[in-house]
Amino acid sequence: MKNIKPFRPANYFKKEHENKGLYITWASPVDRGGGQISVAYKIQGEKKQFRTPRHKTVWMDEFDIEYCKVIIEEWKNGNNNSLGRGNLEPSFYIAHKVEFLNWLSKTCKHSTIYGYDRSLRMYSFPFLVEKLQLLHPKQWDVKSIERWEIFMSSQDLSSSSRNRHKSALRRYLRFLKLKGEIKVVPQILNEPESRESREKILPGELPEWDDVVGWIKGLPRGRYRFIMAICAGFGVRISEACAVTRRNFLGIKSSLYIDKKNDYIKTIKDAGLGALFLYVDTAIKAPVGADIIKVLGEPDNDPKTGPYTACCTNQEMANLIIEMIKNKEHQMQMTKEQITKEIASLPRDNSIFKFDQYRSHDYRRLNITLQSMDLDLESNVEICCRTHGHSSREMFLRYFQWGLTQRRNQVEAEDEDLIAFDIKA
Repeated sequence: MKNIKPFRPANYFKKEHENKGLYITWASPVDRGGGQISVAYKIQGEKKQFRTPRHKTVWMDEFDIEYCKVIIEEWKNGNNNSLGRGNLEPSFYIAHKVEFLNWLSKTCKHSTIYGYDRSLRMYSFPFLVEKLQLLHPKQWDVKSIERWEIFMSSQDLSSSSRNRHKSALRRYLRFLKLKGEIKVVPQILNEPESRESREKILPGELPEWDDVVGWIKGLPRGRYRFIMAICAGFGVRISEACAVTRRNFLGIKSSLYIDKKNDYIKTIKDAGLGALFLYVDTAIKAPVGADIIKVLGEPDNDPKTGPYTACCTNQEMANLIIEMIKNKEHQMQMTKEQITKEIASLPRDNSIFKFDQYRSHDYRRLNITLQSMDLDLESNVEICCRTHGHSSREMFLRYFQWGLTQRRNQVEAEDEDLIAFDIKA
C-alpha cells in the first residue's frame, strides 16, 4: 500500500458502481488510525455499506478529517445533482433568496417556507440546472418544466409529496414573474391524492368508539399511546398533541370558566355531549434551517390555525385519557419523531378497521367523522369545525356524509329483506 501513488480521483465509487447512475444516500470519510483515511458510502436500494478502494483515498491521508468531509460531501452532492435530485443552491437563487423567503412569509409559516426551500434545492435546481444544464430560470420553458414533471412522476414518492414539490416550484416561478425575471409561469398541475379515492376517508371501515378505545387499551403503555389517545379522542394534530400537558384539560371543575366564555364549548357542555375538553394553544413544530431563522426570526409555537378548544365526545375515551394521566404516561420521554415511528410500526390489526395502517392524521379524520355524528346539534358541522381549529366546512360535511353512509352500510346487510316506509293517510 505504501507504493500507491496519491491522486485525486473523479469519484469514490467501487469499480462496479462507476458510471451506473447510482444515487448516494450517505457518504463519509473514516479515520482508520495510523494516518489512513478511508471513505464509506451507501447507495439507494442497498442496505449494505461500501468502502472506496484504498488507492482512491490515499491522497487524503495528509489532510484533516474535517476537510475530507467537505470533499466527500461535495462529491456526493455533485453525483446526485447530476441525476436530478441532490442538494444545489445556484448563484441566481442565493442572490434573491432573502427576498424570496420574505415574500413567502406573507402567506406561509416557517415550516412551509423551510419545506419549499428544501424542495427547490433537492428536486428543482438539481434537475433543471445540472441535469438539463439550464443555468438560469430564463431558460426554463414549458418543455423543460414538462420534463421535470415527468422526472418527478418517476420518483419513489407519494402523490402528496410530489404535490408539495410542485407547489414549491410553482411558488418560486410566481416570485420570479413578479420580479420580472421571467415572462411566463408554466402551468404545473397537482396529482390526485394517493388514497383509493376521495371518498376513502380512513384505511378501513369506520369503527365505533368502543372499537377505538379497545384498540388503544390493548397497546403497551407509553407516551406514544397517550399521544394516539389524544389524537383520536380530540382530533388534534400530532404537533399539537405532543405539546399537551395536564393544564390543557378542562373537566367538570372548569364548568364556571366554560360558562363565562359562553361559546361553542358551552353549547356542547350544556347539551351533555362533551365528556372532556382540551385547550390547544401550543404546537411542537418541525425544526427549520438556521438560514430560515436568520432571515425570518424564530418561529412561533402556535397551532397551525391558531388556538382553539377541542372536545372529546366519548365518555370511555375521556376516562382512558384521565387514567393515562394518573399513570403519568403523558410524562414519559419521547420525541415527536420517535412517537411517529412507534405509531408507524404498530402490531398488525386483522379487523375490518385496519388500525395498524392509521397514521397520526388518520386519527384526526376519525375524530372529525365520529364527532360530527356525536354532536346532535343543529349546527353540528359548524361546531365540529371549531372544535378542530379548522375552516373547511365543505371537508367536514364530506366526512359527516361518509360516516352516515358507513353506518347505513353496517346496519343494512345486502341479504336482508327490504321494507318500505308506511305512508300516512
